[in-house]
Amino acid sequence: MNYVVFLFFFCNCFRLIAGDNLKTCKHSGNYTSNSTYHDNLKLVLSSLSNSTSETGYSNVTKGKNGSNQVFGLAMCRGDLVLPKECSPCLTKAASEILTLCPNRKNATVMYDTCFLRYSSIDFFGVPMGFVISNSYVKNSSADLELFLGTRAKLLQNLMFLATNGTFLPPLFSSGQSFISNGTQLYALTQCTRDLTSQSCFDCLQNMIKIVPEYSGSSKGSWYLGESCYLMYDDYLFFTPYRKAIQSSPTLPSSNGTYDRLILSESTKSRNTIIISITAIAAIFLASIILGYFYMLTKKKSNKMAPGIDQIIRPEFRNLEFEQLKQATCNFSDDNKLGQGGFGPVYKGVLEDGQNIAVKRLRKDSSQGIEELKNEVVLLAKLQHRNLVRIIGYCMEDDEMLLVYEYMPNTSLDNYIFDHPSVTLNWNFRLKIIEGICKGILYLHQDSRLMIVHRDLKLSNILLDLNMNPKIADFGLAKLFDEDKTHQTSIQPRGTLGYIAPEYLTFGQFSTRSDIYSFGVMVLEMCTGKKVRSSYTSNNETIGLLSLVWQHWNNNRVVELLDQNIVEPTSTEQKEYILRVFHIALLCVQHVAELRPNASHILHLFRTHSEALPIPSTPAWELQRGSNSNENTNIEGISNQATRNTSPTNLSITIPR
Repeated sequence: MNYVVFLFFFCNCFRLIAGDNLKTCKHSGNYTSNSTYHDNLKLVLSSLSNSTSETGYSNVTKGKNGSNQVFGLAMCRGDLVLPKECSPCLTKAASEILTLCPNRKNATVMYDTCFLRYSSIDFFGVPMGFVISNSYVKNSSADLELFLGTRAKLLQNLMFLATNGTFLPPLFSSGQSFISNGTQLYALTQCTRDLTSQSCFDCLQNMIKIVPEYSGSSKGSWYLGESCYLMYDDYLFFTPYRKAIQSSPTLPSSNGTYDRLILSESTKSRNTIIISITAIAAIFLASIILGYFYMLTKKKSNKMAPGIDQIIRPEFRNLEFEQLKQATCNFSDDNKLGQGGFGPVYKGVLEDGQNIAVKRLRKDSSQGIEELKNEVVLLAKLQHRNLVRIIGYCMEDDEMLLVYEYMPNTSLDNYIFDHPSVTLNWNFRLKIIEGICKGILYLHQDSRLMIVHRDLKLSNILLDLNMNPKIADFGLAKLFDEDKTHQTSIQPRGTLGYIAPEYLTFGQFSTRSDIYSFGVMVLEMCTGKKVRSSYTSNNETIGLLSLVWQHWNNNRVVELLDQNIVEPTSTEQKEYILRVFHIALLCVQHVAELRPNASHILHLFRTHSEALPIPSTPAWELQRGSNSNENTNIEGISNQATRNTSPTNLSITIPR
């Protein structure tokens, strides 16, 4: 594709803000005031300012063929709520372009929320060259190599997302990447909708190629073209992930499917980010049910009272129903985050400004009281920075509600699998892995009780504002007798793919069952691949564990590193990636006793020089090899295991 010669304008030491504009005024002909061309131009600008804001895009032509014909195009930034967030910008652009580029027959102007272009030449569908205006913000980061690699990866990802139909509107994408210690990079790309996907790809690709040369290590730059533009900066200047039409479905929790959490505090009507809500809410809500029934049935047996008094701790706020009603805008649909197994979940803001998530009990919800009481007593004794925290509750009349901390960055699976516009670099993934391990260590060893979670998976890891992981969904958690090597459940429960083989086959669970699930999560985070999916290797279909095992034995495991991770450049980085794979393989060994405990795992992550034992074959790889006729994906193996456990009732969640 042929592009015109590039013209560059540099505007250093400022950051583009609302009201600023970037313009190009071509020296390809002038018109005189009150001429036919001028009259046609005013008609074009009026039409564009009035019609574009409803759909976000329009083009129009005025005048007969010849030198007085005017072609015009206008577009709203793809993340806006239409028409109200774009209409003022279009009015401003249509008015000011005449003074910004006086008497020019060809001009382009871009503001922070809209884009407008006109010409005496029919440019519809033709990608054009561009002018660059770079708003330079000095990068003081010590790790420039990481920043530059992250920027390149993010822009490349957004280029593909803009042209593969992932986002609405078409030919638009936005996203963010995490760099280090809370530092993030945000970017947006967009093409005019008269282009084909291929033309948009070419336009953005040519623009991205020159970013390293003309932006250097700048933390913020805006590039304007006549057919496409891109922006990146170190602050959130757009509404994140407004609409997507090909995002992966949310994985269900053991108690149902929940919506994902909003990623930012921007206008709620334009947020469609989703939340994975923890089942810890459902468990503690059970305590409220028990207490409520106890107060209403004092004449009946009071044998449930002892536990309830211990559960309602002083730090749990007893909130009034009217407070929560006001905080959630009368439990409006706009505030609804999702539907859990016990009722709807709403986002709320208390009078003191604290963001909360509120679960409102569904009137027909019920579950075994003794089992709920046991789980509530268990959860009330847990408190750790890597576990989701309960805030308060409400019991009034026939209303029962639970209030818990609001997780502004949704669940981990969204970032690894379902969120194509947001990438987690290697350092962030290591931080999250270590945080999960600390939470498991607390459950297994450092808390007053020894607890086995039994349903560890990426969708049950929530992320706070600073991307710190918090283990959630304790619906299946059990107390564990530290004097025993394992305990047996008459009804094994969990999520297929994460369940340890000894638990699925014989109903035997222990702390090493959680370690197995942890190892699966680490492999998913390293590869970006789902444990429940099938993969082709050496002309056979296999599961994730088998895929990693084959590559490990062939010294090719680094090839499986998630493509969204900036490729490591130093030998030290590559060696540590191998070490993380190695530790994960130790966690998914078939023999439970060979798996390291949480304390040892944390030590191995922090001690880079300590030699690691050779891992034995993963569980499902053994079963795959022993029965060549058996379906080789995880589901097939699990079905075989189920047939071997006829005395045992299975209750298993199958992730989508």
